[in-house]
Amino acid sequence: VGNEEMLVFISILYISGYVPVPRRPMFWEGRPDTKNTLVSNSMRRNRFEDIFRYIHTADNNNLPKNDKMAKLRPLIEKVNELFVGYTPVSEDMSIGESIIPYFGRNG
Repeated sequence: VGNEEMLVFISILYISGYVPVPRRPMFWEGRPDTKNTLVSNSMRRNRFEDIFRYIHTADNNNLPKNDKMAKLRPLIEKVNELFVGYTPVSEDMSIGESIIPYFGRNG
């Protein structure tokens, strides 16, 4: 798997988080209500399934028992590291109240 193909694979995973379908192969079906042409034109279904089946980010023999995300932990840490590297951070950064959802009652 090359870098570009892996980028397409990860992009399809992101899209599947935003456009949920009951079964992943539905992105490649011909039905207009489920087919995603961006996905189907980017990678063949069988290739996506092969990569999905065989991709591993951690050694299954050395997984911590108490970490439910242990298989994804190396990937999560790398993505977080990259996000921090590209995020502008300053001491004067603030979070507005409109960003944080409020579920309580007023008054």
